[in-house]
Amino acid sequence: MNTWLFVNAASGSNNDEAVRAVIQAFTDAGAALQRVVDVSESGPPHQDELVRAGVGRLAVFAGDGTTNAVVTALEGWDGQVLVLPGGTANLLARTLHGERDAAAIISALPQLRPVRRPCIRTSQGTALIEVLAGPGATWSDVREVLRDGDLPGVAASSLEAIRQSTSGPMVAVSDPAIGRPEGYSGVRLEPAAGGMLVEGYGADTVA
Repeated sequence: MNTWLFVNAASGSNNDEAVRAVIQAFTDAGAALQRVVDVSESGPPHQDELVRAGVGRLAVFAGDGTTNAVVTALEGWDGQVLVLPGGTANLLARTLHGERDAAAIISALPQLRPVRRPCIRTSQGTALIEVLAGPGATWSDVREVLRDGDLPGVAASSLEAIRQSTSGPMVAVSDPAIGRPEGYSGVRLEPAAGGMLVEGYGADTVA
């Protein structure tokens, strides 16, 4: 199968050595790559380009954010996407493959079977693994600043996240009405078998 690999040089563990190891793992598995693309330079793939090149499988070695952007850009494409853990949390890769690393997943290619996962559609786009709504989501900004090693920025963004989490507009689930009527600083939504998992996180005090 014609396979391309998309990587993100800006993702957590996605350094040159890790990418070379992934490329070698494909070669060892008898599924040598036809092309390697850095998403941080080229952006998400275009379906027309993949169709013209006869790509049947697109491997993504990146974190959840990049993987989500790549997959949602390909909605309607009839190829397969192989999700590999190459970022910080790798929630989607862990959901699909457990705790196996990228090399172990690639070596098991003959045993892998395509699945069509449920997703969550929102006004902001499609989420493959989860959505966190509410002022508590500002903690993701702290994570990004921390990743860049900007310590003064971490302090400033943390103070803003604390302020938003404790005094920002809360989010309530109204249809159906579940949880606290006054809402939560964060509501997490996750597609699950036969429905959707909904969790509310409160932040009544700074602590």
